[in-house]
Amino acid sequence: MSNSKIDAFLSQERIAVAGVSRSGESVANAIYRRLKNSGHTVIPVNPNAETFDDQPCYPEVKSI
Repeated sequence: MSNSKIDAFLSQERIAVAGVSRSGESVANAIYRRLKNSGHTVIPVNPNAETFDDQPCYPEVKSI
C-alpha cells in the first residue's frame, strides 16, 4: 500500500476497528488504542460485546 493511501486512511477523523476483544490483548485492541491515543474517534466492532473500552460496541460495520 502506498504512503498516500495510508495517509488518506489515517486522515479520517472516525475509524472503525473490527475484531476488538474483551478478553486479553489482540492486534485489533492494539490498533484501537493506538488510533484513539493519536486523537481519532475510534468505533469498536465485535458481535459479542455491547461495550469496549467504555464505548458502545457495534455488532458489524454496517450497524455504525
